[in-house]
Amino acid sequence: MNKAYLPVYKDTVYLAIAAKCYVSRKFPSYFYDQKSLELESMDQVNYFLTKSSQFTLMGFASRYKMLDKLSNEFIEKNGKCNIICLGTGLETNNYRINDPRANFYSVDYPGTIALRKKILGEMDNETMIESDPCDISWARKINTKLPTLIIAAGAFRHLESESVVNNLQDFKKYFKGSTIVFDIANKPDKHARKIGNEPSPFRFVIKDPEEFATKADIRLVSVKPVYEEVRVTLKKQLKFFTKWQMSSSDKKMKRFFLIATL
Repeated sequence: MNKAYLPVYKDTVYLAIAAKCYVSRKFPSYFYDQKSLELESMDQVNYFLTKSSQFTLMGFASRYKMLDKLSNEFIEKNGKCNIICLGTGLETNNYRINDPRANFYSVDYPGTIALRKKILGEMDNETMIESDPCDISWARKINTKLPTLIIAAGAFRHLESESVVNNLQDFKKYFKGSTIVFDIANKPDKHARKIGNEPSPFRFVIKDPEEFATKADIRLVSVKPVYEEVRVTLKKQLKFFTKWQMSSSDKKMKRFFLIATL
């Protein structure tokens, strides 16, 4: 494969793998992902390891660290439960957590699920569902009576605000009272548009979380800055510019996790 030119935008699923490899090698006590390390030699992963800044790689890893923490807390609180990952890509949380009390559901488009099966394989604790993550028909394949955590991560970013509100209302029909978490920006992300060779417009932003929660008819549980934990934990080990970017983002809440009850 020609590493000088990869179809980068279409291969951005590998950026997450690269980020987890980077952190697992450099800061294993903070975050470690053995499954991702097994893919470290792939050309696509190497591309992002060599082309991405520490801020970008650590940003991805800090998201997964936070989502793992929320998932583990949810499992401890509820016992037998569902963890649903919308727009799952090549996420490996079911390998990292691997708790028999949790049923993991990975929802994504057919092409991505096929890639996931080919590269990651399948685990007993995971059910893969080929579907548009925003088409609620996938819910019919899940035991909706169990406590459920829905991890939307970046699944909403390319949608208009009204579409996200409609999706949340659809989710409530099947998962009323369940918890949903996703990370979002408070304004369009200019950097994200530059990732790859094709435009990647991030349409959905939230300037006022409480106002959005009221509009979407969901109960806002909390809002957490994305980089807070990694900044504190690895304060003396990160590059100066990485720390500055993270601090600036957190102070202005440029990117944050929104946690809510449907």
